[in-house]
Amino acid sequence: MSQVSQKTPASCVKQTFASRVGELKMVSSLWVNDRRSSVLVWIRSMKFTSAKSKGIGSFVENSPLASWAAQMLGIQDPSNLLGCIEILKTVLMELRNWIPTVSAIGGRLTAQTLTIVLMFLAAAPGAWVNAPGELPFLAVPVQLALKEIVLPAASLWSLGEAVLKQRLANDL
Repeated sequence: MSQVSQKTPASCVKQTFASRVGELKMVSSLWVNDRRSSVLVWIRSMKFTSAKSKGIGSFVENSPLASWAAQMLGIQDPSNLLGCIEILKTVLMELRNWIPTVSAIGGRLTAQTLTIVLMFLAAAPGAWVNAPGELPFLAVPVQLALKEIVLPAASLWSLGEAVLKQRLANDL
């Protein structure tokens, strides 16, 4: 004779809670992914404006890795090239549902690029302000650029999702 399992109020609450947490995770994941892409495309599209290219000009001109490009091409052309490359990386990241391997490459490239940008910011002239009797702190323009800390994490998250999808697809 089989026993009929009875649901207790506590088990119903646990099941409902778990279901709600799963729904919340799904909605928040979609929200973060959509917003991340929108922010990345918006920021990267700014590279095509003269104001943004002038803004990054001092970073490019003072960089041992990129100063040659500024000397040969000026500031706008390297900025345009960076904008194209960065938008391409964003598109690659967003392919995780269709081509996880390509998305993983885009996530990795984006995280690496944003990490390099952080190094540029930390080493830039005037990045740190020293007030007498206080600890050094970041100058306001650098504080505004702290988005660069969140975006590598979002890129790595995208990389992880893509790798997980790829592994799941390979297991099936």
